[in-house]
Amino acid sequence: MKKRIRRAIGLFLAAALPAALFCACAPREKQGQMEFVLDKNTDTYVLVYYTDTSTAVELVIPDTFKGKSVTKIGKLAINSADTLERIVVGANVTAIEPWGITKNLHLKEITVHPDNPGFCDINGVLFTKDQAKLLVYPNANQAVYAKDGRLENTVEYTVPDGTEIIGHCSFYHCYAVEKLTLPGSVTEIEERAFHKMTGLAEIDVGEGLAKIGEDAFLGCEALKEIDLPAALREIGDNAFYNARAIEVIRIAAPEASVTQGEKWRPSSAGSKLGHPWRIEWADKTEIY
Repeated sequence: MKKRIRRAIGLFLAAALPAALFCACAPREKQGQMEFVLDKNTDTYVLVYYTDTSTAVELVIPDTFKGKSVTKIGKLAINSADTLERIVVGANVTAIEPWGITKNLHLKEITVHPDNPGFCDINGVLFTKDQAKLLVYPNANQAVYAKDGRLENTVEYTVPDGTEIIGHCSFYHCYAVEKLTLPGSVTEIEERAFHKMTGLAEIDVGEGLAKIGEDAFLGCEALKEIDLPAALREIGDNAFYNARAIEVIRIAAPEASVTQGEKWRPSSAGSKLGHPWRIEWADKTEIY
């Protein structure tokens, strides 16, 4: 457990420290609730922080600030902004760092300026311009909340055909999503893609999936079973950490053909599950 805690702290610092160091050597400049830093290498501005308010439901990231283009959203720049429902990404933003838009629990949609060369949106979900990589699924996309904050519905989401990669932390804390469907075009689930999707009870995985990243299903506490295709070739470290309800994982590939990371099998906070479960490989079955 101590090792796991140290590792989590390390990951957080790895995400936050570069932005902190960057900001320490360049002054922050404010526009409303947004704070920018000038990147002297590119002579463009980076959005480094947004301060949430109790009333603002929309954030428009401008094309320019003080006459210079806004080209990047920095690490943790827009996070835990619980009143935001809509983010509009400007035409000049060409980079969004990991964790740049994350854990905004009432965010319903992200829209992108049609002239943006790097990104696009499909039904409020953020993708790369070529639609090959899903970057951010807004936490409250399709979700309905009561006035007291209670979630009134659950969500089923189908990733568009043609998507190849489910990005790093793209569904982080999307607990309203109960069912997820991945098309056959998806070949990779990146690190922590489904981290803390505590409501995810069902996932249909297409036949093309070859790689599951580290911590990909971390904290998916409602997931009981999953079928993985014969194309699978790699499972990352701690891929099913704290996926404590798992009863069966079916893998249509022989065990020897899959590179397996450390402690990838399901656990309950790192300990053995408290109920019987199994892995059904193409060539054998493991019973626990």
